Amino acid sequence: MEVRNLEISGIVKGGRGLARTDTGPVFVEGALPGELVRAEITERKRSWASARTLEVLRPATERTPAPCPYYGECGGCDWQHIRYPSQVQFKEQILAECLSRIARISLPLRKSITGSAFGYRWRVRLRTDDRGQVGFFRRRSRALIPVDRCLILTPHLNQIVRRFGACRTLLPRDAEISLSQGAQGVVALVSRNLRGTPRELLEATGLSGCTIRGGACHGEGHSRLELEGLGFIIRPGGFFQANWELNHELARAVALSVPQNAEVLDLYSGAGNFALYLAARGCSVTAVEGDQTLIADGRKNARDNGLNGVRFLRRNLSGRAAGLNRERLREINVLVMDPPRGGAHLGLTDWILGRRFPSIRYVSCDPATLARDLSRLEKGYRLVGIQVIDLFPQTSHIESLAFLERS
Repeated sequence: MEVRNLEISGIVKGGRGLARTDTGPVFVEGALPGELVRAEITERKRSWASARTLEVLRPATERTPAPCPYYGECGGCDWQHIRYPSQVQFKEQILAECLSRIARISLPLRKSITGSAFGYRWRVRLRTDDRGQVGFFRRRSRALIPVDRCLILTPHLNQIVRRFGACRTLLPRDAEISLSQGAQGVVALVSRNLRGTPRELLEATGLSGCTIRGGACHGEGHSRLELEGLGFIIRPGGFFQANWELNHELARAVALSVPQNAEVLDLYSGAGNFALYLAARGCSVTAVEGDQTLIADGRKNARDNGLNGVRFLRRNLSGRAAGLNRERLREINVLVMDPPRGGAHLGLTDWILGRRFPSIRYVSCDPATLARDLSRLEKGYRLVGIQVIDLFPQTSHIESLAFLERS
């Protein structure tokens, strides 16, 4: 085991501390700028190394005791040892560094949008082991750490988690259980057949519905969430923003930057998180998504909310956008895009440059791929604003919103 004392000079994407040494940079898990740590080298490459903190010899003022008893073992949160205001500042630094290093962009960030530091998650994916115990995977492992609560879940979800722990004889072994909270309760998707009956599970846990993957639904098949007076279908195991309260602020930030009655193209639209909100403000929206289930939910959401100004198209956005070339798109004023972690495909950014939309609102979940895409789009656009939307406190995950105008 190689152990070294390391001076931490910065923080990088992924939330690790940066130590500069004679043999190259070392990226240190659990270390903060300004700290002196005793660290174990876990991986060494020709020009860099990775390490994990064994002991903090000189702590930074930003460091705080982690409140979660599972922290450090559980593979979820990785920033509970940082005071929350400092977490936001570090995310701003990492975003700015990625923009500067990858895209050669230097622009002051707008004020970050933040919410609750704990109790914010409206969905969670649990695991069971060969004894039916419920929990999460350990860090860097497929082994289970049993839990009876999670500090970043909503109080109602935590009640359900505790009840699951008390009825393990009903649960399948080595399974995945996805819980999604809505206004009408919590619905679950279970990857394997239960050892008890679905009715027993509903009664024991307080779930409003349970679906066995590939099988029947018992109780409610979905729940709903509210967004500024709009209702959204929430299916068990389906995608929606986990931090639903802060998603209100994100949707509002996008909408307030779009003129009312604008023609909007919404790429990677999901079930209409932005499209419906914009349509309710008078915009005409073409929403494009590749997942058929999300398209169906989006259309139902539009009908249920009485919104005629939005249409949903199923198109594959991972290629060269050929499907969009065949669409008769009206004169689009604003492009809204919320791609997955890998960012936009090169063919799609080329297509965007060719269409020359006046404005772009780019929601990103990865600062490195955002910076890469901005460097591609700089041939036709300039970045006029960017801010962190801290959807995932206590983690190093960085969500941001970029505002681009045609140059």
